Amino acid sequence: MSRRITATCLTIASLLAGTASAQHVANPKASYIKVPHRHAELAHTTDPRTAKAIASLKFCSQLPVIEPPTGRMIIPPHYISGGHGPINPAEAPVTRVYNDFEHRVTAGMNQWLVTASKQEAQCAQQQIDLWAQAGALLDYDPKQSSQAWFQVE
Repeated sequence: MSRRITATCLTIASLLAGTASAQHVANPKASYIKVPHRHAELAHTTDPRTAKAIASLKFCSQLPVIEPPTGRMIIPPHYISGGHGPINPAEAPVTRVYNDFEHRVTAGMNQWLVTASKQEAQCAQQQIDLWAQAGALLDYDPKQSSQAWFQVE
């Protein structure tokens, strides 16, 4: 019985592996949510919690442009020793630029989702493009700095 289950699992795994490699994007504009519906729903929300959350959102266009870092990504480990315990204070200053980048992009995309603001979507895209053109997030060695790998992924 155990051999049959193992054989069945291996067969299913190999079929899934073959299927996964044959995947392609059928609709590049597909989304998990109906975006126009979400725009309309959020524009006219009467839920106080949702309204409060929307009011607290930042704007990409009001945040400073985050210049891409240059050179190899070397980020100190998150923990002082091993995989748990006290947090390494040397990590925060190094990762601040990555956190600022993420916050600015997220602010623009959140505003776009809530308000349909093309200006906010373009702001987020311009921030991403600036980093992409500079090759940011590409020069790291996970063996040299596993924290850099975690930051990128």
